[in-house]
Amino acid sequence: MSYEHRTSYNGEPVGADPTLTPVERETGFTTSDDDDMVRFSTYQPAFLRGILDAEGVTLTDVYVFRGNVVGAMGYFPRSMLAVKSPRRGNSPGRVVSSAVKRGLVPKVAGRARKHLTSEGRKERA
Repeated sequence: MSYEHRTSYNGEPVGADPTLTPVERETGFTTSDDDDMVRFSTYQPAFLRGILDAEGVTLTDVYVFRGNVVGAMGYFPRSMLAVKSPRRGNSPGRVVSSAVKRGLVPKVAGRARKHLTSEGRKERA
C-alpha cells in the first residue's frame, strides 16, 4: 500500500481511505486568538468534496491512494467558518456551505457580509 503525497489538488476523484475505519476518518479544525486562519485536516470524503475546490482554501497536503484523494490538510480564512444552529441532518457534507462551494462570500454569524463599493455604498454579497 502506497500513498502519494501532493501539495495541490488535480481533480482526482474523492474516496474513502480503505485502510481507515469509519471512526478513524475524521475532520479537525484548529485556530488561535492570534491567527486569522483556521487550519484543518480531513479524511472524510463528504468534507473533502466540499473543500478541495472551495475558493479561499489553501491546501498544504493532499493524500492520494489508488487514484482517489483520501485526505487533505490546509487552511482558510476564519471569516469562512460559521457556527450555526444544529443541522437537521448529521451529514458531514453539510458542514461546507453551498456558498463556499460556489465560491461566493460565505455568511458569517447568520448575516450576509456587506462590502463597500467604490462609491461608498454598501452592497450585499
